[in-house]
Amino acid sequence: MVSISEHKEGFREVGRVLKPHGIRGEFLVYLETDFPEWLAKRPKLYAETSQGMVAWTIDRARYDGQKMILKVKELPDRTHVELQRNTRLFLPEEEARQVSADPDYFFNSDLVNCVVFDTRQGKELGKVIAVHEMPAQNLLEIARTGKPALLIPFISPIVGNISEDRIDVSLPDGLEECFDETEEPALKKKQRKPRKSAKDKD
Repeated sequence: MVSISEHKEGFREVGRVLKPHGIRGEFLVYLETDFPEWLAKRPKLYAETSQGMVAWTIDRARYDGQKMILKVKELPDRTHVELQRNTRLFLPEEEARQVSADPDYFFNSDLVNCVVFDTRQGKELGKVIAVHEMPAQNLLEIARTGKPALLIPFISPIVGNISEDRIDVSLPDGLEECFDETEEPALKKKQRKPRKSAKDKD
């Protein structure tokens, strides 16, 4: 559920291998793009391995509900796929940027390391360290100095202008305070003293 997408030099992350699908080398893909049809038409993807970026040739692509299923020539069977679980998949930066003509379209990885500024309070909150993909909406995880991380829903009523290195937000009342609290107070709740019995009072 967590996407910590990095912008590799010259490459852009577009997904990662989840798990095998069947026995013929197909696998489920977690997508980092809203254009899976476009991605499925690419001739190659690049897998981040211990040997560096390795080109994988797409043999076929299909869908199972909302999930994308890929088969690449370099992974002939389920055993080979098992060894590639969680492998991150990339495209060259220039090619990835062709996914949309909309200048406001961005990848999750574009948000990582952006400074988050609360326009209501007029203060910097911290930096984005992760984008969490959730069923209802994405969440931005914000690292704060001396405080627990803050999770902000990535929705239009909260998130405003997004520039190259800054995200403006307008936090609703009480959201930041919820994350300021830690579990420590709960662990240090006052224990009730045992009530004295009539025998103790004597």
